[in-house]
Amino acid sequence: GDAVLLAAESEGGSARTVLGKLPLASTAVATHGTVLVRPEQIALAPSDEGTATAHVTDTQFFGHDALVSVGLRDAGTTVRARLLGAPTHLTPGTPVRVAVSGPVPFFPDPPRAAADPGRMPE
Repeated sequence: GDAVLLAAESEGGSARTVLGKLPLASTAVATHGTVLVRPEQIALAPSDEGTATAHVTDTQFFGHDALVSVGLRDAGTTVRARLLGAPTHLTPGTPVRVAVSGPVPFFPDPPRAAADPGRMPE
């Protein structure tokens, strides 16, 4: 299924991401990694410009639900929310607040290769 992958820094039972502090499905040992957020976990609420964390960029309707893309204020991240029904009020340009419900899995970054102390620099 669809997934939103976000860079994250773990802090025990939670992780800091561009969407804020998210609860983790299990305690993370590593500090840096990626969280996986399902579009169904993302909630959007109309907001005024002052409190908005994102703006709607696109809405695709599928009858029973819709996939709404939003550009976050960090000027580079786009996430997609799957919403039940037909959220016709969420048109491109609409300012929204973004929230995530429920815990998310954390995947640690792979360890970096250690330099070989026996190798001569080139």
